[in-house]
Amino acid sequence: MVAFLNILFITMGMPFNVHPDKIGSIEVFEDSTHFLVRIHPENRDRAKKIVGRQWDGDRKAWVYPKDPATYEALLEEFQKDADNFNIRRPKTKRPLGIRPLVEELDNDELENQFLEESRSLGEIGESQEKMYGELEQIREMLGSLKDVSANQSRILEEVRGTQEEATKVLIKFEPPTQQTTKAETVEVFPDSLDLTKQREVELFEKAVVPQR
Repeated sequence: MVAFLNILFITMGMPFNVHPDKIGSIEVFEDSTHFLVRIHPENRDRAKKIVGRQWDGDRKAWVYPKDPATYEALLEEFQKDADNFNIRRPKTKRPLGIRPLVEELDNDELENQFLEESRSLGEIGESQEKMYGELEQIREMLGSLKDVSANQSRILEEVRGTQEEATKVLIKFEPPTQQTTKAETVEVFPDSLDLTKQREVELFEKAVVPQR
């Protein structure tokens, strides 16, 4: 009969009470730093079996350190008949500098890691696309400057050619340079020299004295 009831409880998904002397409800839960167990005082020996226990009078619960060994002990003792069993296996602390293996990450951590990496890749892709766009703008700007420079060179050549043509035309219409020579008046001696006259004396001195 007992075996039949056990099969019936398992089939119906109901927890099978492995402690027929269980009194009251059993609650196993956790906070940020500890595991906690609320159990009827008559069943406190079950709570005392687990190493590291402390009684918290304010919360009316047994408090345990949150470590893997305690988790396994609570799982073994209370999971089958606890009315509320809500604790998670704590993470094992690793030495500094050692990254956890992917297999040891839970689904939430894997999802967060995947989203973070996807976000990083997306940002890198956006940065590359932006960089390519800026390079294309620079390339177009350089092409425009090259065209402007070519146009300026062509304009300068045209201006230079126009100036040369204008110079040739001006040279054709410019009157020739006339070199004017000042005729120097040459005075000659009269047929008869009269030294009593001042003018004829000056002519005589000019002819006798060398001019400097």
